[in-house]
Amino acid sequence: MPLPAVRGVLPFAVAVLSAWLVVIAASAAKMCPKHVRARAQDGCRSSWLDPCSAEATPVCCDGGAMLGGAPCYPMMAATHMMTSLVAWPIALLPLLPSLLAELWQRALLWRSQHQRSAQRSGAVADGGGGGGGGGSSSAVAAGADAAAGGRPTQRLFLYLCAMTWRAAVYQLCVLVLKPLLLLALGGAPSACWYEGRWGLGRCKGAEFSLSDHVVLFVAHYFAVLAHEWDAAAAAAAQQGGGGGGGGSVLAARAAVLSCGAACLYQLYFTARFFHSAPECVSAVAVGVLAVLAFVTLWQKVVRAVLPSLPSLRIETTKGVQS
Repeated sequence: MPLPAVRGVLPFAVAVLSAWLVVIAASAAKMCPKHVRARAQDGCRSSWLDPCSAEATPVCCDGGAMLGGAPCYPMMAATHMMTSLVAWPIALLPLLPSLLAELWQRALLWRSQHQRSAQRSGAVADGGGGGGGGGSSSAVAAGADAAAGGRPTQRLFLYLCAMTWRAAVYQLCVLVLKPLLLLALGGAPSACWYEGRWGLGRCKGAEFSLSDHVVLFVAHYFAVLAHEWDAAAAAAAQQGGGGGGGGSVLAARAAVLSCGAACLYQLYFTARFFHSAPECVSAVAVGVLAVLAFVTLWQKVVRAVLPSLPSLRIETTKGVQS
């Protein structure tokens, strides 16, 4: 089973353009470059301080009513799950309809094949010829599946590789890029008015900090969602002319739009309150470069070194091999 080709260039470009517009809108609405996290108060999940005001006190952003004011925002606790370890299964949700449809199809094919085999008491004399023709058609079908973006199980492998790559790239940025940027910008501030108060030391949060959430949205969510947007429809059209898989395509695209909207929603408040404009702009750039690097690596190297995955396809040939 050939490894799938990467698809979704146009949807990814639209998502990145939307991210740029959201960052610009959030930066225009800023009153302070960014808030810094303070020591959580009693009964409070997270506390944030406005460093631009010397009279400010920490604001509690509890997971309930979110009535503390800026930087709290509606559904803050719920959307925070998208930037936790749950980000991995959430990004795979649009794949679920296609995956379930394929598993159901395989179950039906296996049942049909098992019933035909049970009806035969012995090997069919001309089964070898039929099996050979089926192998040829199977290879053609597998190549078409790969060109269409891959079957759901293939796309799952692709997405897991892409998400692992994003995590590795971000860790590399933290270990290498961030120290270089701090050095270029003259290091962290040596003093600030809130130093030593509310559990804040060394002017925590005032130095440049690449937004891991923005990198996550671009290189994790947008990359997977863009490919699934194209691949689900292409695979359904390749298999049945767009008719049989129409339900799974609609469900997949509804999940893509919902997940993408949630990403842009949280991206806006991340860029408005929790990271400065340079941090968000550089994070979008890092995310785009990470995706481009992964696509190049996947297309030019991985697909050449690992030309195929173990096939899980259930053949529907009439011949039975002896």
